[in-house]
Amino acid sequence: MDFPKPPRRPVRPQRNKTFTCDEKTPECTPCRNIGSPCAGYDIQLVWVTSDNRTYKPNARRFLPCDLTWKDLPVLNSDALDTLIAQCDDNQDNEETHSESLAKLYNPFNVFSINNISFARLPEWTGARLLQTPTTYGGQLGQEEAFLFNHYLHHVGSIMMPFEDHRNPWKSSYPQVALYYASQEQKSLCRAMLAQSALTLAYMGCDTERMMELGRKYYTAAIKQIRAVLSDNPEDYGGLLAAIMTLMFIEVYSGDSKQWRTHFKGAWELFRAQSKKQPQPWWVSEFAYASTQSLCLIKIVSETSQLEQSMSTLEIGGIDDPIEDELLTSVSSSSIFGFTIGATKSLMACISEIKGLAKGLRVGQTLQITDNRVVNLFEQLSQCQLLVSEEAEATLGSSPRASQSADMLSDREIIVQCHLRAFIAAAYIYLYRTLLDFPPAKIRSYVHDVFQNVTQFLQMAGGNLSLWPAFIAAVEVYEGQDLQAAKNWMNAATNLGMGNRFQAQRVIESVWNTREAIAAATGKFLGDVAVDWRAVMRDLDIDVLLV
Repeated sequence: MDFPKPPRRPVRPQRNKTFTCDEKTPECTPCRNIGSPCAGYDIQLVWVTSDNRTYKPNARRFLPCDLTWKDLPVLNSDALDTLIAQCDDNQDNEETHSESLAKLYNPFNVFSINNISFARLPEWTGARLLQTPTTYGGQLGQEEAFLFNHYLHHVGSIMMPFEDHRNPWKSSYPQVALYYASQEQKSLCRAMLAQSALTLAYMGCDTERMMELGRKYYTAAIKQIRAVLSDNPEDYGGLLAAIMTLMFIEVYSGDSKQWRTHFKGAWELFRAQSKKQPQPWWVSEFAYASTQSLCLIKIVSETSQLEQSMSTLEIGGIDDPIEDELLTSVSSSSIFGFTIGATKSLMACISEIKGLAKGLRVGQTLQITDNRVVNLFEQLSQCQLLVSEEAEATLGSSPRASQSADMLSDREIIVQCHLRAFIAAAYIYLYRTLLDFPPAKIRSYVHDVFQNVTQFLQMAGGNLSLWPAFIAAVEVYEGQDLQAAKNWMNAATNLGMGNRFQAQRVIESVWNTREAIAAATGKFLGDVAVDWRAVMRDLDIDVLLV
């Protein structure tokens, strides 16, 4: 911005002397000579358009405040809070994947901050006022463009635990959806609009209207997916992404049953397509991102299933050669696991623990099991040693021989906290699932999880993955960790994601069950082991812990 010319000042008193202002820029000569700030050059910002002839360049400007927001709607305080919460998108990463995507009309988009605020957005009724001046090349209407913007700037962000330039829900998903060429891409676009509208509804933003829009686009996406499946699907990546988006809608709606229907459909598509085309997930980064997400969900979802409630086919599924080959291929990538803040090796450990539990159920020998458990401890120990290197790989930074904690960037600390919490939770899962240790014997791991969770939240890390915090929370029974678990649940339920409320219900039910057993038996709370999977079954809840 040009320096404004100061008001005319013929004389200026200074220590019983007068100085004539020569109006030179950037400061007048008399003020410069005596080392005094030239008050006439204080910068005053004003919105000026190229065709605005009211103000002359490099001249004094009169700033009538009423002209700044002329012809724009007056927003209430709740609407302003919502705009501020949506204004940031981590500009460092935004340039790499959404330069061409227009921003929602928002006066606060000119400001950037380093971390996104995930506080609950207040209820307000001004969503219709926030229409964007662009429709993304004419492909979207004003209302659709608003929802698409919300997906890009909020929903896409909370799909991962921290900001990452590779986040597919902020890069490849919107790019493919906007391409809008195939029926699969159109169904993805509709599904994304539905997820955006329903997320706004769950956060209390114009609830009735957003629910109406969510149902409208959800139904449209379902119809298009059915039409594609009745024909011969050609766009594997687009179709899988659309089905997965519908699945996440059910997950975040709090519906504890319907998400698995979409998951099974996506898994069957994955298996069927692999027979038609060799490894279709390697066709593009977009296709791999959706396939990776599918495989991660399979691993995580199986951790909540009781072996005794599974069919013989399900128990033997770990040895299914086709399924094993598909999972091995997808998980062979070095980036496998990054979308939930984990690593390839860590997800392999969690999958192995579940496999061992299945093996014990069908009578696998103790010697084989013992050897595999020893190997698991070694693998988890190796994961702990490689936290710094894995975090650097996630951030795309160069490896450093040594670096003290006070030299780490905030993003590096956030990524490391999330990964350490995940590793500690994997230990808890191992001890509880295979060795049936009571909470008192794994308290150190529980404390480790919530120490990292607390630091993660304090640094505004984002939407912490549900699995590690949940696995630790169900084993909490007293003290500082109990309060930390409650603080985490308060933060988790403020994101407009229904599965967080269902998880909270299970956790609190486990706590109540433990207290009831301790009271009835006289046992110490820490010695009472409660299988949260059985509690979830009794509550008739099927929570996806992502």
